[in-house]
Amino acid sequence: CGTEPCGHGEGTGDDTSTLDWVDVVLAVAGVMLWLGMLEVLTLSTRLSAFSYSIGVLASDMGRNFVVIGVLLLGFSSSMVVIERASPTSDGSFSGLGSAIMNLIQILINMGSPSLEGAETFTVIALVTFACLANVGMLNILIAQLSLSFETISRDTRAFAMAHRAQVCVEMEDLLPKSRRQKLFDSLGFDAPLEFDRGDIGVPGGLQALESVWSVRADPRFVPDRIRRYPGEADKESPWPDDDDDYDDSPPPAAPPQGKH
Repeated sequence: CGTEPCGHGEGTGDDTSTLDWVDVVLAVAGVMLWLGMLEVLTLSTRLSAFSYSIGVLASDMGRNFVVIGVLLLGFSSSMVVIERASPTSDGSFSGLGSAIMNLIQILINMGSPSLEGAETFTVIALVTFACLANVGMLNILIAQLSLSFETISRDTRAFAMAHRAQVCVEMEDLLPKSRRQKLFDSLGFDAPLEFDRGDIGVPGGLQALESVWSVRADPRFVPDRIRRYPGEADKESPWPDDDDDYDDSPPPAAPPQGKH
């Protein structure tokens, strides 16, 4: 190198560094990797319901942003057509890219483009877009998110269980077919379910017992329109035809728990 300092390249200070696409892929992969850690939240009922609500709210936001994107492209195209032929245009809407960026700045309140020398139609279109996007669509989005979150928060445990079941099914799909077949056979889905003593139902499920007081005393309980008479099915037993023998009224209050 002689008396000159060694270096990998020579330049006059005008060198510009370019971002390698591999670094971009690694950055995106890092974000996706950490987002995958959200599946651990399914171990907690409350956190599982919260992560499920985030997914529902994200889908609502996506549908709203699609409409905003259509408005963005439509108004940007019209402004470019008008300003391209205008001799007094300052170049804010000279191209589709610059027009979209200016409208996005208005949408997220980061600034407003210069309207000096702009055509009257451009100003009208700009005000119309601001009213539709900011006042209209964003307020609709806020209302949708509030309504969706209120719906989910009514039954947090049910949505948490649904989210956990979805994660379990996705993980189960990674198992070999032989392992899954062995797992299904062990659950006994082919055995008929017993609704009550002598009342055998259809197969294809798992039986879970719950207290009759917790079901029929619930304010959302609706009496069953099918009259069920439990007991063994015997041809010698007469068919119950007296309406007084059937009582579909809610049961009395649950007996107090304690030692006697």
